[in-house]
This record gives sequence, structure tokens and C-alpha cells, in this order.
Amino acid sequence: MKKKRMSIRAFLLAGVLLTSSLLFSACGAGSTAASKSAATNSASSSAPLSNAVSIKETSAKTSDAAVVLEKKESDVLALIEKKSGWDSHSQYDVSIINNSSSQIHDWVLSITVPSDTVIESSWNMNHSLAGTVLTITPGADWNSTVDAGQTRNIGGMITVSASSDIWDDYTINYKTVTGESGSAKGKSSENSAEGGSGTGGQGGSENPGGQGGSGSSEEHPSQTASKNLIGEGFKEERARAVLTPSATEAAISPLSVVGGKLVNSEGRAIRLQGVSTHGLAWYPMYVNKGTFQYFRDDWGANVIRLAMYTQEYGGFCSGGNRDELIALIDKGIAAAGELGMYVIVDWHILSDGNPLIHQSEAIEFFDYMTKKYSKYSNIIWEICNEPNGSNWDNEIKPYAEAVIPVIRANDPDSVIIVGTNTWSQDINDAKRNPLAFDNIMYAFHFYAGTHKDNLRNRVNECVSSGLPVFITECSITDASGNGSCDIASANEWRSVIENNGLSFIEWSISNKAESSAIFRPECTKTEGGYLESDLNESAQWYRSVMRSFAGK
Repeated sequence: MKKKRMSIRAFLLAGVLLTSSLLFSACGAGSTAASKSAATNSASSSAPLSNAVSIKETSAKTSDAAVVLEKKESDVLALIEKKSGWDSHSQYDVSIINNSSSQIHDWVLSITVPSDTVIESSWNMNHSLAGTVLTITPGADWNSTVDAGQTRNIGGMITVSASSDIWDDYTINYKTVTGESGSAKGKSSENSAEGGSGTGGQGGSENPGGQGGSGSSEEHPSQTASKNLIGEGFKEERARAVLTPSATEAAISPLSVVGGKLVNSEGRAIRLQGVSTHGLAWYPMYVNKGTFQYFRDDWGANVIRLAMYTQEYGGFCSGGNRDELIALIDKGIAAAGELGMYVIVDWHILSDGNPLIHQSEAIEFFDYMTKKYSKYSNIIWEICNEPNGSNWDNEIKPYAEAVIPVIRANDPDSVIIVGTNTWSQDINDAKRNPLAFDNIMYAFHFYAGTHKDNLRNRVNECVSSGLPVFITECSITDASGNGSCDIASANEWRSVIENNGLSFIEWSISNKAESSAIFRPECTKTEGGYLESDLNESAQWYRSVMRSFAGK
């Protein structure tokens, strides 16, 4: 959260080349949309944007109307995008738009907000609230500058306010590379509809094209990104022979889905339990045999999830080094296989929301990976982590119907996991209109501090109906991936998992300064030898649960 569902990251480790982009994503209703949250941005775009500051409703939980702020002639603007709303909470992405001819830096954004506004959490930015003035400054080196012609998503926040969510006056102060100081102001106008709500997605979200209904005519930022789908090393490797598993890897029982349950080669129901990496581009140092073996031997884990962001900073579709990302996945698969563990390869959409946005890249990726690993029995393919603001019937399901046949052509029998809308919470949509393929499961995500009885009841009902459900991401924090641990709610989720025989994955293997990170920030170990004192409270809870389920 998240995933998606966010603080300064170890972005440049493992030689991963990253472009300047980042979307703050949020927790919203979602999952980590949050923690994952962490990572969040979409690729920086240099496409021309109108000189307007806007707040757009993109969540299924908010209205279709868009609030458009008054056009300004300034060359430096702010874009405040409302991504979701629930109860009295709202999630915003914040961007700086630099239409000038000079790079700017050391910017300070001040926004007038309702007097009852509370900032519950924020990512990749520093904030202070004095009365009705919210002041935002850079929270990391990468977002302290905005190049000429660039739109920089600098982070986001979760707010609580019982009154209007329209933010009026704003002021941006900044410096240029020549040392000059600049200032720009904007003021909101009356609410008005922009473009039309469309029929393809919930909440009037923009439809990036392809399948689904007619959305906004505004081009999605991702459509301006490079269409070069694969790096040079990736291209060269396509000519290589299909990999052959080792004796240890070959001995791992293939899985299938029978009667809504995950079963092994003997037809016995099996529970997979394990942990997910954070973004591979940000925390590559944990992808190794020593770390995976610790979770296997000490926790009783039998599966590792490799989370590869698509549109966030350094993501596969937003300027990340694809050769390095593929190499990290290869390394993770090899380490897990050597330990006799299963591995989930996660196409980690988050800020992109609608999986159709990067469908062509997904097809290219899964075609390559499933050819390469077609002989392996321990790999599960998760094709869209957390769709949000998207319609199951017109967007998510058609995406799956395009990607799954590509996988099946290379790997006819592997288990494939498909996400659902609202950060993989709307599994009831899949229950109503399931995919017509074998060995399919549907992702469900929860964060115990936010997600309570209504979603527990949904899981129970869907599983009872025979829907194959896999909890591919969860934690016991709030949906931002941070905040205090809700042990009472966590124990109720444990009962749901235990009573239904569900597989589950904890978020996330990192020492990020948030409560859903497995390791405390001061823990600098990266290759095993971890102690219980190195674990955050959430990880200690999950360790206890997994050890109990594993009979340790």
C-alpha cells in the first residue's frame, strides 16, 4: 500500500538505474496501497500539461465530479490529486509542475485547507499544519528538484476532515539553478465537472484506452512513456534455452486449484505462508538465500513473493532498469528454489490502478518469464497486484483474459493469481463473474488496523461459495502500512485464515521506517542471522502465527 500499499528508499542499490518518478500511492481503501505505499509514484512525465491545479476523484468510493482549480499563468504549478475517499478520510497525490525553462529546487508548497483537517500520514514529503495552512517540503533528495518541463509526483498523504475536501489557495516558493527565488500562487474555483465520468471504471476514473467504457479524453501520463518494452540484456536473453530446474527445484510439488482450494500433486489442500519483498528496486539487498532461509527455518515460511512495481519510481514501466529487475527476479527464484520454497512473481501495479494501462508490457513480461521457467513447478504468477479505481467487468477481467492465455501457451498448468478492484478487496466481483480458466486464484489484501468485519465477512462468504482466494499481501497495521498494530483485529483475521485454510503473505521484507516493515530501521543485517529483537511488532506477530501453523 499500497501498496500500495513511503519514505526515503535505498533506491540505487544493486546498480538499479532509476528515472526520476514516484507516485505516492496511498492507502486509501486499500492495501498497502500504502506500504507499498511506500513506493509510490508514477513515471515523471514531460508531456505538456494545462496550467491548472486539479483535484480529481479517481476512487470508486468518491463521486464522479472533478474539482478543477482556476487556470494560472505561472510557469510553476501544483497538482493535488484526490485518489480515494472513505468515511472522513481522503488520500491525495501531490505533484509539482515545472513549465519553466529552468530546473527548480528547495520548493515549499503551502496550501489552505479546512480548519478541521488532520494529516494522518504522508509519504516522501515533510509536512506541518498550522491552523488552516498546510506546508509541504521535500522528504527526499530525489524530489527536492523538478527539472524544466517536468511534472514531478513528490508524494502524498492521508487526511481526515469532516468538512469540504476542496483545497483553496496555494503558494509555491522555490529557487532556480541560477540562485534566483520564485513564487507562484493559485486559487480554487467553484466545483465543476471535467470531461465526463465515463462508464468503464468506477468513480469516474480515467480510462486509459483499450477495453472498457469511455473515460476522460485526457491522455494518461503513462502513455507518454517509452514503448521500448525490454532492455537490451532482456532482448539477448530471449534467445537462450528454457531453463532446467535443479533436482531440488524439480522435487517441489506442483500446485493446482481444485474445488476452490490450493492443493498439491497428491490432491491434498496446502497452505502457503510467507513474506513479500518490498519493491525490488528499493530493497534488493534482501533478495538472497540467507534471508529466505531465515524465514523458512525460523518462521516456517514456504513461499516468497517478489514484488516488482510497474509504475512507481524505478518500476518496470516507469524507467527502471529492466535488465536489473529481471536479474533480481531470477536471483529470487533461484534462492527460493534451492531452499525448496515456492515463489510468487508479482506484477505490482499500484499507482497505475487500471491494469490495462501497461497491458502490452505485462504480456511481454509474462511471455518471456513463463517461457524461461516453463519447466518449474514452484512458481506462481500474480498478474495484477492491486487494481484500484477500475471496473472488474470492463477492465480488470478483460486484462486477465488477455494475459492468461499468453502464460498458458508457455506454462499450461501453473497457478495464476488475479487482483481485484479497491486494492484487491472486491473479490465479490470475481465471485459474481469469475474467469473461465483453470488454476486461477483471486488476490485479497487486508491491513488489520483499517479492514474489519465487513471484509472478513466478505472473505468468509466468497470462500464458502467456492471462490479460490489467496491473501497475497497483508499486515496488522493500518492501510497505509504504518501506524499502530491492531492485535485484536489481527487475531480475528488469523481466525479467518485458519478456519478457511487460506494462504497468506506478510508485507514486507525491509527495514523501512514504518510499522509494516519486518525489520526495525536500526537492523542493518541483510543476509540472515536475524534475531527476534530485529523484528517490528507486526513481524513478531506474524512469526508467531506462522510458527504455530507450521507446528514449530
